[in-house]
Amino acid sequence: MQTYRLFGVFTLVLFLFTLSATSQQTDADKTTVEIKKSVFYLNGTAVKLPIKAAELEKIIGKPDRVMEGARKVATWDKLGLTGYQKTDSDEFIEIGVILNVTDNAFDFTPAKPFSGSFILDGAKITTTSTRNSVNQKKTGGKFKPIPLVGMLSDYKTGGLYLVMWQEAKRGASGSGKILQINVGIDPK
Repeated sequence: MQTYRLFGVFTLVLFLFTLSATSQQTDADKTTVEIKKSVFYLNGTAVKLPIKAAELEKIIGKPDRVMEGARKVATWDKLGLTGYQKTDSDEFIEIGVILNVTDNAFDFTPAKPFSGSFILDGAKITTTSTRNSVNQKKTGGKFKPIPLVGMLSDYKTGGLYLVMWQEAKRGASGSGKILQINVGIDPK
């Protein structure tokens, strides 16, 4: 009888350990960014830019740090996100999704790249995505290179303006890994 109890306790402990090990998905892994039919969603909530800092914090939490210069840049290190504000404003006008952190990163670059789900007009964007692969998979308009700035591409949809930064690769336009995509207001 005692052997059965010991076996039962051991089985329960093993089950609980397995359950906790498999469910240790971080908040960063659960973060979702989606742009669908000109609407920007963060964690399933439609975000209209500009957005007040307090409203954005309800959706993704407080930033880990804020730097001030020509404009304020808030950084969510664990989420791989940045937010941009005018220095005299409490509203975010642009959100950056950092897919790859490079050695020559800016001071405000998150410590970790974005590890959640990023869907842009039906195309799943990952750390290995390129402009060419995204343009092939997404619906609607395409990212186009910004003249004279080979590693930048842009795309306008509705009232949103997206800028893609990608790794520079000689002779292979659009084939470098995406470093980040910023979602902002269309300057028109």
